[in-house]
Amino acid sequence: LVRSRGLGDVYKRQLQKQLTGYDVDYNTGDATNTFSHNLGLDLTEVMNYNAAIAQITNSAGMLGETSIATSKALTMLSADWASLANLDTADVMQNFQSGLVGQSRALYKYGIDITSAGLAQTAMNHGITESIKNLSQQSKMQLRVLTMLEQSKVAYSDLAKTINSPNNQLRMLDAGFKKLALSIGALFMPCLLYTS
Repeated sequence: LVRSRGLGDVYKRQLQKQLTGYDVDYNTGDATNTFSHNLGLDLTEVMNYNAAIAQITNSAGMLGETSIATSKALTMLSADWASLANLDTADVMQNFQSGLVGQSRALYKYGIDITSAGLAQTAMNHGITESIKNLSQQSKMQLRVLTMLEQSKVAYSDLAKTINSPNNQLRMLDAGFKKLALSIGALFMPCLLYTS
């Protein structure tokens, strides 16, 4: 499986199962409910976010495993921040997507500083001596992701730890209704195709 699909596809499928409970076949686009324990996120929301992050990172020159790791990290981080701050997951995902391209105001509300000063501090902590101005767009993007991760330790695994809280249970109920709509749509799709 790893050789035929590549590690990236395996990681994406594993992440989808953990977050949404669906196994997605990236060759056909089919989503199969695994009925396994998961964090109750909406499949469509997560897949759209992963695609947006992949597009942004690819446009900056981050390819392959680096792009997949960034997408995976920001998806999980967004879900944890949404849980910690009791915010809508889609809004938090949008804020982290904006932060990835350098819009620092989007992340101030979470106490994350990705301004030049914040990035310079992260760079210095990791032994990078080159000026932030001289870094390539790809390097700046990787530095932003590293800064977001390091300044978000308070949110790590919050969704998993507080999955039984009322707010997260409502979030899972909403995602459950969306899963039901997907399942019903999948049942009636062959009928619609046959009649047309």
